[in-house]
Amino acid sequence: MARLPVHPYEPITLEFINSIYRAPVRETLIFEPPENLYVVTVESPSQDVFRYYGLEPDPAGKVTLHRKVEKVRLRSSDYSNHRIKAGNLALNLKEVVSDGESVIFDVKDCID
Repeated sequence: MARLPVHPYEPITLEFINSIYRAPVRETLIFEPPENLYVVTVESPSQDVFRYYGLEPDPAGKVTLHRKVEKVRLRSSDYSNHRIKAGNLALNLKEVVSDGESVIFDVKDCID
C-alpha cells in the first residue's frame, strides 16, 4: 500500500498511456469531503480515448466534468508510464505495483 497526502479540492492527476489506443491520458480528480472523489477533467490527444470514455472533447482535447467515482481501478500490463500526483508529490506506479496487477485508488478523510 502507498499513500499520498491529499488536501480537499486540490487537484489529483493520474497520468498514463491508454493500453488500447497507446495514447497519453491525464485524468484530474478532486477530493470533496467527507469521502467523495470526482473526475473533473480528462485530457488526451486521441479521439479514440474519448470515444472509449463516451465523452466529447473540446478542440484542445479536453473534457471538463464533475463525475463522482467511488474508487479508481487500474490494471496494466506495463505501469512504466503510470503516475499519480497530489500537490507537489508524485508516485510512479511501477515502483509500487507489479505489471499485470490491479491497483485501486481510494481517498479517505483522515485526521492526523
